[in-house]
Amino acid sequence: MVDGGLSDVPGAGVELYEQYPQIKEIYAKAAEWTGLTVDRLLRWELPRQQEYQRVGLIRQAAIILGVADLLAERGAPPDVIAGMSLGSLVGACLAGAVDRRDLFAFLRRKVDVPPPTGPAQGCAGILVPADIDDAEYLDKLVDGVYVAGELGLRRGGTVRGFMVAGYREALLQVKDKLPEGAMHLIPDVNIAVHSPLCTDQNEYLEPVVSAMNFRDPVVPLCSCKERGMLTSAKDVQEWYLGNQVDKVSHPDMFYNVIQKEPQIAFLLGPAKLDIYLDSLPCPVIQVEDPEQLSDAMTAIYELRI
Repeated sequence: MVDGGLSDVPGAGVELYEQYPQIKEIYAKAAEWTGLTVDRLLRWELPRQQEYQRVGLIRQAAIILGVADLLAERGAPPDVIAGMSLGSLVGACLAGAVDRRDLFAFLRRKVDVPPPTGPAQGCAGILVPADIDDAEYLDKLVDGVYVAGELGLRRGGTVRGFMVAGYREALLQVKDKLPEGAMHLIPDVNIAVHSPLCTDQNEYLEPVVSAMNFRDPVVPLCSCKERGMLTSAKDVQEWYLGNQVDKVSHPDMFYNVIQKEPQIAFLLGPAKLDIYLDSLPCPVIQVEDPEQLSDAMTAIYELRI
């Protein structure tokens, strides 16, 4: 399992880098392919959104690939891969559908995407009580606001979560129409991700996607936008092309994973662990540092997998 962006925190990856030559090698390659320095990949300098946009997405990809390599070397390669948003792009690489050099070339292009023009943009979360129809809340969306993500059940199954994206002024209009506390603006996010407002970003990224060498996934690769698997090179290419504008869905992604009857799930790199703990019917272990890597191997032994 691979989480979406904006999950890393200051210091992410440092312990792994200091302890494992394999991680050093991946950081060196990531730096070579993106024009960043290894020192910058290890260092957090900017506010959250800016750090993610300039460096964090590349750093997160490097950590994920490195952790996957360490697990595979220890006899635990993936049997099925699922990723959300940025995680799905890296997941396609783990599944053998995208070369690492191509992945980092895409992420480097993503770093250079011009900021949105026009009215200020943003994202927000909406929580709908589980005993209320979603339409009672989502029908209150106004022009310029889109459902960008289905987040599934939260807070012990008492609410269903949605991410909406759009123009900031329109988001505030929606907030005023909903019950108090039902909607919160996501701090530091100034791009309406996974919505039609990112069409210009898609167009900016299209040339590098067209130059990439896509292949059929070697390891089963779950979609994060609908029920089903990405089974062909064309499927993966279309997802790369649509990643900025297509709505994502945690429930659909988890459904796809559950159909594979997992015995254990490893959440690679920086992530929001609670989302995965609440959604999968098997143990979930995050692997982001050397201690967690040891925990993962112990769990495999104890479960006799």
